[in-house]
Amino acid sequence: ADEPGGVLEGLERFARRLAGARLATVLYAILDPVSGTLAYACAGHLPPLLVEPNGTARYLDGGRSPPLCALPPGSTGPRPYATATLPPEPPSCCSPTGWWSGAASRSTWAFTGW
Repeated sequence: ADEPGGVLEGLERFARRLAGARLATVLYAILDPVSGTLAYACAGHLPPLLVEPNGTARYLDGGRSPPLCALPPGSTGPRPYATATLPPEPPSCCSPTGWWSGAASRSTWAFTGW
């Protein structure tokens, strides 16, 4: 369960054991700084926005599934995930809950929640 879809499945199982748990949206991503590959999954969360160093922006709209605990247990099947290759220059990535910004290279990223 190291890939993002498997992590969301584990969070779903955990959330279902919590008394009073209703719904949760989650964006989970893993960056491989050597290859520049970003693996990500969104459970009901708006897609992240990737802003290239030249200012070009695009939504990463793959790897989408319903929010955690939104459907009856076992009805969602495996949660999907997607990958994107980031440019060698440090891009920025934005979601409704925070901003990730590359510093000197892909290997140094910072997250700021709002």
